Amino acid sequence: MKRTILFSLALAVFFLAVHGATKVDIYLQGDKKTDYAIDLAHPENGKTKLPVGSANIRAIAEAGQYVVGVTRPEYGGRSPLIFRFDPRNEKLVDYVTFASINEKGTVPAYGLATGSDNAVYAGTFGDTLTTGKLFRIDASGKAIKAEALGSIADKQGIFTLAISPAGGKLYGVLFPSNGFFVYDIKAKKAEVIKGAELDSASKEAVHAVHNGLESPLCRALGIDKDGKVYGNTGMGQLFCYDPKTNKVEKLRVFLPYEQNRKATNRVESWALAASGKLYGGTSIDGYLFSLDPKTQEVINLGKPIAAGNLKSLVIRNNVIHGLAGDGYEYTHYFTYDLAKGGFEDWGLLRFYDKLIDSRHMTYTACQMLPLKEGRLLIAEDDLLPGLVYFKP
Repeated sequence: MKRTILFSLALAVFFLAVHGATKVDIYLQGDKKTDYAIDLAHPENGKTKLPVGSANIRAIAEAGQYVVGVTRPEYGGRSPLIFRFDPRNEKLVDYVTFASINEKGTVPAYGLATGSDNAVYAGTFGDTLTTGKLFRIDASGKAIKAEALGSIADKQGIFTLAISPAGGKLYGVLFPSNGFFVYDIKAKKAEVIKGAELDSASKEAVHAVHNGLESPLCRALGIDKDGKVYGNTGMGQLFCYDPKTNKVEKLRVFLPYEQNRKATNRVESWALAASGKLYGGTSIDGYLFSLDPKTQEVINLGKPIAAGNLKSLVIRNNVIHGLAGDGYEYTHYFTYDLAKGGFEDWGLLRFYDKLIDSRHMTYTACQMLPLKEGRLLIAEDDLLPGLVYFKP
């Protein structure tokens, strides 16, 4: 009897501690008024929905009054999609398939870029023999218009994209070479700049661990206040493209990594701080690091969670907000205070879903997009995806 009473008291203290905590240890619960999920696979009757099997969201970008997104198929034989979402009215407007724009055998690149012309630019890649294309997506009219701008290089696809600060040039990484290119939007001209490609030693090291062609390739490009572009080449070595000299230089610094994981280490995400420093996240080990463009010094800031893949970073009010985890390692939301240092792991995200009038758990959040209205829009790489509004 005495043991039962003691156990009950301990349990009561535990629940009081959890209820009174400022942080929920299992997941972050959003404010019902500002933080909620919009279901894209199960909308209200009569509204557009994304088809199951093709709907896993790869990337989103804001352009004018809409958010444009691209998806990758989870089931074989399905076509990737380009969709348009109205963030003000909180509804999926429409979508087109890759097949309908005569793009077959490819998947979308990992990054979308919004140009100064308010159009969204997307790339595609396939296997080692497939030539990918660059697309211009106009979401301003009554229907989505996707225009093919051609290829960058023969038997090369576009792995990721970024936009110059002025919005007039696209920067990208090629698949499977990891080559770097510049595309002038006004002139409609592309140039491959030598220096970022994987060398033979890097390729051999990757094949030795059987992790696939994508593993070492640069998945995101960071741009500093001077407009210089940063990414990684083989073995996690950083490179820098200077638009003033139009040259790529391999830097003498490497991404942080655990022993024997160097070959498949790449940068997953970047964010530029007001201080001028760039902050990035790595793939296999999941480290957050800083890069000082002036000194070219890389500092390992540690791991927010045990899993790898820091796949999205956003800086708000001198705090980094990030997503970490992939696949069976469910995505956690974390923060890092740039002034004080230190991580907070907020766990899985769970928000109010208007459609079902209940909570919605996100296991596969893949990108945080800062909206002009102030909140973040979080996309899910999921068979039944949603978009989550979140105000940090």
